Parts: sequence; structure tokens; C-alpha cells
Amino acid sequence: MNPIPLTVGVPCRDEGQDFSLFAGGLRDALKSLPPELPVEVLICVNGSGEHFTKNLTSVVESAGLSDFEIRFITSTEGKMSALKTIAEKRMLRGFLAFVDSDVVLEANVLRRLWEVLESDSKCMISYGQPVPVFPRQPNLIHRLSRVHYAMRERAYQRPYFHGRAFMLREWFFDDPEPTPANAVKPALAKRLKLHRGPLVDDIAMSLMAVARWGAVSIREVREANVYFDPPDDLRGLYAGALRVALELQRLNFLYPQHGQLHVIGRIKTSHWWALQNQPL
Repeated sequence: MNPIPLTVGVPCRDEGQDFSLFAGGLRDALKSLPPELPVEVLICVNGSGEHFTKNLTSVVESAGLSDFEIRFITSTEGKMSALKTIAEKRMLRGFLAFVDSDVVLEANVLRRLWEVLESDSKCMISYGQPVPVFPRQPNLIHRLSRVHYAMRERAYQRPYFHGRAFMLREWFFDDPEPTPANAVKPALAKRLKLHRGPLVDDIAMSLMAVARWGAVSIREVREANVYFDPPDDLRGLYAGALRVALELQRLNFLYPQHGQLHVIGRIKTSHWWALQNQPL
């Protein structure tokens, strides 16, 4: 039986970051895949100029990624736009993986995510375990984040997958289309930018997957480590939490037919309550 092919999509945007560590990790992860597995890699430059694409091409070549089937494509600005463009322009029709360009992959990540989907027909999304990399002299925010990640299994069960590195059995994001609730006041809908549809890929796709296939459709692969830099200050920590809370509430308006799925709709912040209770 022929192995299910794999498309790896990488949304990239010029934010002044160094791509060399990411490129090296991606190279090792691709090399760890079964040699008989058909694989393509689409690097989608979104919202960045031609000069950035040329520099990125140079990094890819110096990292040894040119040994693989690599294609550069472009999309309008935004990760969501990049994901949709990758899904549309891929040549292979098999599993579809997405990897952020600001992480470092352990060599087994793509192989383990692929193996989980290949072996478990109930799993629709497999995702890597996020591992924060703290500096040698951590500040107070780093210490708080370290406690959070050390205690997360006991403290709560995450109701949505991490979008830093994940793999889909099939592309399903465009279905269903958003149908905003009629009760949403126009001013609130404008403030929340409901006309733009979902804005955070992993949260929106989690909601859709659970609505269609149930909570068993999402699985974290603990041995597939994805390393990332956690926030350095309180602003970054708060911005991340606010982004999640607001998107969860936006999705409740955009997809009222999904109802209150598990604990997704219960996450709120003081900022959201202030927004919700402002006179419109």
C-alpha cells in the first residue's frame, strides 16, 4: 500500500527574524520522513516584498532544503490568507501540515504527526507539543510562563490545538462559511471585525473540528517537540491571552450553530467584559 503523501506549508512574513534555525530544523524533520513518502514544501510569503523572498531563498539553499521539493508562493498579508493559498496551490492530495516560521522543530515532528494520522482514523488533527525556550537569566514573566507550562496538565485541559506545527487529515477550513448571529449589534460586529471571518487559525479550526468530528479528532503528540520563544514582557503575555479570548468570542458570533462546545466558550477576560458591556 502506497503511503499517504504530505504537503508541508510554511507561512512567512518579514518581521526581522532569523530563519536559519527554523530552516535547519525543517531540513532535519523532512529527512526523518519515510524515504518512499511523496513530500512537497510550499513556503508562502505573505505581505512581504521581493527582496525578502530572495533572502529567504538564500537561507533555504544554505540550509540544504534545496534537496527537497520546495516551491515559493505568495499571498495577501496574514497567516490565514497564507494557509488558504497553500491549501489551494498544493500539488499533492494527502495530509497537509503547517509550520510556523519562528519555531524550531525536533527532527521527529513531521514523522510522528504523519504516523498518528496514518494509524488513527479518528484523528483529524495532530499537533506538536510546544516547548518554550527560556533565556539563561529569566525575568519575572519568564518565570511565570515556566510555572504555567510546568503545571498545565494539572491546571486545565486546553480546548484547542496549538497552531505552531500541526497536520490535517484533510483541508476543511472553508466549510462551513460564517453565519453571524442576527442578534449581534452592528457597532459590536464592526468593533470585533466579524466581516473578516475567523482570524486565528488554530482556534477556528478547533471549533470546526469538534463540531464535525468531536473532541477525539484533535490529538497532541507529546513526543513531537516544537520549540519557541515565549513572551518577554507583560504586554506580550497579555496580548496573547487577549487574542485567544477575543477570537473565541468572535467565533461564538460567527458560528452560532456550533453552540457552546466543551469549554471553548467559557474563556473570558476583563477586557472582553468591558468591551461587551460598553454602551453601543
